[in-house]
Amino acid sequence: MSRFIGTFNEFKRYVNDYVKNQVPVLTKKFKPGKCERCGRPAILDAAHKRGRGRDIIIKEAFDAASVLISGNVYDVDMDIFSQYVYQEHSNPNNLWFLCRACHREYDAKNSTIQESEFKRI
Repeated sequence: MSRFIGTFNEFKRYVNDYVKNQVPVLTKKFKPGKCERCGRPAILDAAHKRGRGRDIIIKEAFDAASVLISGNVYDVDMDIFSQYVYQEHSNPNNLWFLCRACHREYDAKNSTIQESEFKRI
């Protein structure tokens, strides 16, 4: 069993790239080949639905996998953490599959894109 001992901020710095790199691997089988917003054939990105972003998933997985040792130091079971991340990204209903342009526009801080514009393909 793999473990991480440290603060949440240290943990997040440690796992952020791991989680980011897992998304394409775990979602490849779900990608429909056409953007679920504009409908164009493209190489697709898996975009986290609003309210289910990477930071939220990391925090939820951390909460599920960690035990407070003392102060703000936690013992995190990395197997439980990884399983949570896997489950979140193995459910295509948690994601939109968008072309790069639509993904950038959707993720922009001032985005006006509504999820009602998307069509599940």
